[in-house]
Formats: sequence, structure tokens, C-alpha cells
Amino acid sequence: MRQSRYPSFIHFDLSRHGHSALTLRSLGRQFPPPTHGYTYLAWLSIEHPPSDEDERLIVFGCGDATGKCHVEVTITPDLRLALATSLAKPPVVFAGFTFETGKFYHVALVHQRPKYSTNSPVSLYIDGKLIEVAKAAYPVAPPKDWEVQGWLGTPKDRVPAGRLEKGKSQLKWDLGPTWLVSI
Repeated sequence: MRQSRYPSFIHFDLSRHGHSALTLRSLGRQFPPPTHGYTYLAWLSIEHPPSDEDERLIVFGCGDATGKCHVEVTITPDLRLALATSLAKPPVVFAGFTFETGKFYHVALVHQRPKYSTNSPVSLYIDGKLIEVAKAAYPVAPPKDWEVQGWLGTPKDRVPAGRLEKGKSQLKWDLGPTWLVSI
């Protein structure tokens, strides 16, 4: 038996077709949780980062068919983590940490449900260390009886126009164990 210093992972390579993702027809439970909030945890490593502002490395996303419920965790071209909770508003970018290529990181995003306002705290932890706390809108619940779909990586329908050709993207990254939990 061989041991590795890396966790088991799935390799995403967008250079072949411009997209690479695993999709889930349903998260299998209510999202966003009506309790105290949610936490997204993952191990990830970036081999080739996004090359320009048109390209996004999507780590995780979920949403309903209406677009009302939407969450997307991305890595920006300058290797910062971003969280979008609406299709209509720009994402919150965590400027307090820059990823290095070729290194695995344990990432935790803790988003608390708001008590009195629409914006609520989102805490970013990298390798167990609190990096930054930002404010972001809590995701809107989907219409009753609508399923929330999930995706890991960049699905074909999330790629900007003109980028769905072989060789248009050199983006490559690895995703290790991943969890989405209610808090």
C-alpha cells in the first residue's frame, strides 16, 4: 500500500472542451438551510489558474431552475476566492488570501443565516486559519417544490460565449473531499 501526502481527488481539465464538471440533479435536501446557515468545505489545488477576466474557475455551485436560489464559489484570475449568492449582484471577493498553484488547501466557507438584515457574515478559513470575514446576501430559498441542482467544476452552461472550444482554456485543477453541511 502506498501513501500520499495529497488527498484523493478528481481532476478537472477545461483545455479539452472548455468545460469540466460533475452535476447533481438535486442536493437531496432543502437549500439554503432554514437553520443557522451552511458551511462548504473542500480540499483543492490549482494547476493552471484562470487566464483572464472572462474565465472563472468554478469550484462549487448550486441553484434552482428559476435562478432565484443561487450560490457559486469561484477562484478569480488573481487566485482569490469569491462567493456569489445572486445572479444579479457581483460576488464577494476575499482579498485576504491568494492561492499558490500546485499546492492543496483545505477551504471552509461558513455562511451564517441573517437575523435582521439581508447581508450576513461569511467566514473564510484556509487550512484551519480564519482569513477573513465578509458580508454577503444569504441565498434566497427556491420556490416551493423546486429542486436545487448542484455542480462541482464548470458546467457547459456556465462557460462564457466563445470559450467552448478545445484549447480556449488551459484551466486545470483538482478537487479532493468536499462537503456541504447545515450549521
